[in-house]
Amino acid sequence: MFLKLRSLIGIALFAACLMSTLFVYAQDDSIYVREKSLKLEVKSEKMINVVYKPVKINILLKNLIDEAIEIIEPAIDEKSFLIEITMPDGKKDKMLDIYGLKLKTLRLYPKKRIKFKTEFIPEIAGNYDINVTYNGYLEERLQADPVTIFVVNDRGK
Repeated sequence: MFLKLRSLIGIALFAACLMSTLFVYAQDDSIYVREKSLKLEVKSEKMINVVYKPVKINILLKNLIDEAIEIIEPAIDEKSFLIEITMPDGKKDKMLDIYGLKLKTLRLYPKKRIKFKTEFIPEIAGNYDINVTYNGYLEERLQADPVTIFVVNDRGK
């Protein structure tokens, strides 16, 4: 009797292992892993800037895959770029100008990047947080890591 029970438990465990293995394979077949194709980065030309002098910001849109990608023109519009600056006093401002390429669609080749520039003039000293969002690729929203710019008063005045 003990031998029969032990055999039955062994068969049940074997069947359970077999079923769980089949279930895992079934799940693996249905999983769709999507490769991240674009990366958005924000950089400033200087980390320490002076009040009332232009702060230059570079926005990089990088293709991370081995195929060319068609993207929408990064114009300053909520449909493509949105640049938000948080000032030291907590007020938020949205950028109204950006210049770059003037095309309707751009072809971004494999492992290449497109660089866009914009600038703003700070009026008070302190830390400025810059957040950039891009909405111009397959209705995805790319968010760059926030960048903090330091602005100081000019010591020469």
